[in-house]
Amino acid sequence: MEERRTEHRSSRIATGVALSQNYVRMGWLGQLNDATQVLFGAIGTKEPGTIYRALLTFERQCPVPRTTAERVVLRGTLVETFLRLETSLNDWTSSTERAVARKQLHDAGLPVALDRLLAPARNIVAAAQRMRTLPPHERVRKWIDEHPEDSRSIRELATLLGTHPRTLNRHFGCHIGKTVQEYRWERRAERAEQLLATSALKLEDVASAIGARSKATVYRLLHKRARSARK
Repeated sequence: MEERRTEHRSSRIATGVALSQNYVRMGWLGQLNDATQVLFGAIGTKEPGTIYRALLTFERQCPVPRTTAERVVLRGTLVETFLRLETSLNDWTSSTERAVARKQLHDAGLPVALDRLLAPARNIVAAAQRMRTLPPHERVRKWIDEHPEDSRSIRELATLLGTHPRTLNRHFGCHIGKTVQEYRWERRAERAEQLLATSALKLEDVASAIGARSKATVYRLLHKRARSARK
């Protein structure tokens, strides 16, 4: 009889522990939401410096999770934060940098320390900050390498990356040896050649993928690239 009471008591304790691990405290959730909204506001500015400071503030203000359920909620919140951040800083980071950070976040399982969950976000912000410190021609060159299909004008591109069109064209010609538009079409031709060699895309789909208006444009690009290669 005594053994049964002991077993029953142990069972109730185990059940209580299990239930407590599935519990999310309302006060904790409120604190997390408040801290997260401030961080989301900073991400909306698309300014790496502002976002970096907001990450530091978030780390100080984020309430400590005490249960498994709270750790799951925190991880989900930080995944959403990272996705917003990735979108916000897309123009200032490379696809490789974003992919590395995504894997880092994916590999951070439960239970895990807050600083490890925030590390991928910090890495994205650091990459964006490095990009912004580059001279204008390097910022634009890297951006074109990442977005060969983008159809923005040179003026729009200069504004996007924080420089003036005249300054951009002058620096680009001096350091790269060609105009921005020439470099952009070279990268598009390279991308078209790559897609035709490694995918089953039709020519019109390749044209769309590189920002060309027609198949004829793709033919001209490839012909020009082949002619340049023979020189």
